[in-house]
Amino acid sequence: MPAYHVAFGTPVLLSQQMASSSNESVGLNSEEAIVRRYMELQNELQNLFAKLQELESEKVEHNMVVSTLDPLEPSRKCYRLVGSVLVERTVKEVLPAVTANRDNLAQIVKTLSEQFEKKKKELGEFQTKYKIRYKNEKEVRRAQQESGEGQGPGVLVQ
Repeated sequence: MPAYHVAFGTPVLLSQQMASSSNESVGLNSEEAIVRRYMELQNELQNLFAKLQELESEKVEHNMVVSTLDPLEPSRKCYRLVGSVLVERTVKEVLPAVTANRDNLAQIVKTLSEQFEKKKKELGEFQTKYKIRYKNEKEVRRAQQESGEGQGPGVLVQ
């Protein structure tokens, strides 16, 4: 199994000999392919997290609207933004729609959370399988000095 180290978000291959023997069996033919797949998994995880945070925020906003409208008289006027149009309605008409939207958002957030956890697990397994680790700047410099300033089996992919 190849051993990678990630320095400043960039994977570093420690042993090409180890990479060439096991990569063909899993469809990853080169260290570049492994690094590319790792970065893709990281990007997918980041995108899921960003979407999850956005939907969580919308859910909180919907909760605030529901809690504000709930104690009001059902015949009271309120305004709802539909697309880019502000529509005059009553609390009685708006509250069920906002509540339904909030419930749908909660279900979507739950589904995305499950997908996020699966993707996180997949990334962890990939990281473990190919021995990918993060290193700080001092460790990278020390590793470069030990290997003769970049000479040797280590490859830095940017």
